[in-house]
Amino acid sequence: MNLPTTYSLTSRLWPHDGFLQIVDQENNRLVGLSIEFMRKGHVLTWEYVEQTLSACIKEEGTICSVDGTHLDREQPPATGTYLFVRSGELIPVLP
Repeated sequence: MNLPTTYSLTSRLWPHDGFLQIVDQENNRLVGLSIEFMRKGHVLTWEYVEQTLSACIKEEGTICSVDGTHLDREQPPATGTYLFVRSGELIPVLP
């Protein structure tokens, strides 16, 4: 009998400062990153998040907040969910 394969997620290894995740417009999870890991590794930047995302998917696009507002790239990433919008697709704007 084969048991299902399971994997330990980094969110369990680095739980203290929260977790950042990037989803697409259908709410599929593309990337999850620990804020603590990025802070301790001195890579708590949007550039690092974008590089990690580009290593995971081929499509080009933009990361924005889930309500469609643009991010302040001068501020470090924070715990929460962010939206990846493919190039050429409309960024959703919530009322």
